[in-house]
Amino acid sequence: MGSRSAGAAAGGLKGSALVTDAELAQSPPTYGAGLQAELALLHQLESLAMSQRQSSAGKDLEALTRLGEQRSRLTAALVQIEHELKPAREAIAKHLAAARRFAVFSEVLKRHRMAGELVARILESDRELLQKLQEAEQARRDAAHAIETGENTLNAYRRVIAPSVSSVGLVNRRG
Repeated sequence: MGSRSAGAAAGGLKGSALVTDAELAQSPPTYGAGLQAELALLHQLESLAMSQRQSSAGKDLEALTRLGEQRSRLTAALVQIEHELKPAREAIAKHLAAARRFAVFSEVLKRHRMAGELVARILESDRELLQKLQEAEQARRDAAHAIETGENTLNAYRRVIAPSVSSVGLVNRRG
């Protein structure tokens, strides 16, 4: 391989039109290090997702809010890292055959798969939490409806059993 990786375009790696062997050689370790940082954030997100499920089960709305804010911050950091890794990831994808020859590639691929698995677990946990929250909201609405129906029934019962004050006065004057 010459100083240019098969003369192929890098599509934005360090702003150059062509990727050199040296630039391509830096891409897998750079991407791998970024993936390691992402994995650390994803593990934290997974832990927060579990905490959110526990808080939801315990009906701790303050904790749910706090955990949601923490997740938002972690997600923003994850998006920032992903944005910074985009040029390295694209260079690897465009020159996959050449990138595979680097010793670090198998470790990078392993981290990439681990990240995908973590994301899938977090998304599944979020789907389950959302379903539980929707069920809780429906239960709250049903309870509110039952209370409202019960209140209406009691008001009707009270009108039948306890006559109004004005009708009591009329009965007493006649009686």
